[in-house]
Amino acid sequence: MHLTGLSSNALSHVHCSLAAIYTVWYILSLLNASMRRPEKRRLSLAQITSRSQSQMKGKSGPHISWNKEMDAALAEALIDQMKQGNKVGGQWTRHAIPAVVHELNMTLDLDLTKDNVKNRLKAWKRHYAIISDIKNQSQLMWGEGRKMVLITSENLEAWNDYVESHPLARGYQNKFIDNWDDIALLCGKDLKVQRILKMLKEKWELKRKMESISSLIPVVLHILQLQLWNHVH
Repeated sequence: MHLTGLSSNALSHVHCSLAAIYTVWYILSLLNASMRRPEKRRLSLAQITSRSQSQMKGKSGPHISWNKEMDAALAEALIDQMKQGNKVGGQWTRHAIPAVVHELNMTLDLDLTKDNVKNRLKAWKRHYAIISDIKNQSQLMWGEGRKMVLITSENLEAWNDYVESHPLARGYQNKFIDNWDDIALLCGKDLKVQRILKMLKEKWELKRKMESISSLIPVVLHILQLQLWNHVH
């Protein structure tokens, strides 16, 4: 662009327009950076809520594969502890988990540790937090009778958009959660679960805000280009 021959006033307008375009470009780059940040938060969320038992090896005993019988026994023992008043303010008392471990080892002839039970509870909390957030989405459907997130051709597009910003939910499409009622009862008022739900909600709201702002960027750039063209010509 040749700026020679322009009046000082025109040059001032050109410089202002160029500065405005640069500002918009800078804002757009910040938005793109912001949209990438949730990836780090997702990794942190995954580490907090679903640290694999292989990572815990050496601290929580050998790897444990939980089956339906073990899950049912664990839920029954935890519910019994709740009835005894050993869950206060959404948190288990220090006596609850050792009592559950003892009950499961005696009943099923196992060799579980406290960390084995705590890790299973973490997995249940993750299930509850993710499914609860899915149930709060108006375009997605939870089948109470079938205990699964029902994804059909009618809501597949909404689901794909959701899991793009919530990758931890990807594996829950039409997945049967056999012990959902027990998980909901045991984790529904858990303080850590409530924090996870809050993080998921904030992440979803941030995505919608970023999409709204990003949609305005091309319009603003077009207006600025027109203004620049008018000042030069």
